[in-house]
Amino acid sequence: MAKPALIARAKLPSRSDDPNEPARWVTLGVAFEANIKGELGYSVKLNVIPTGWNGDLLLMPPQDDDRS
Repeated sequence: MAKPALIARAKLPSRSDDPNEPARWVTLGVAFEANIKGELGYSVKLNVIPTGWNGDLLLMPPQDDDRS
């Protein structure tokens, strides 16, 4: 399987009502480079859609600890 070019992540609110608990980053899926008719783009595969997610995500380079 090809290695993803980017990782799709979203920042979600904390799971508790504790104001001291920080928001958390969740991996939603991956993005692979796609070349369509000479144009570079990305094919995105979302594996998870969290409850309460507002739809915003970041496409970020993979980190060393990503197992994708």
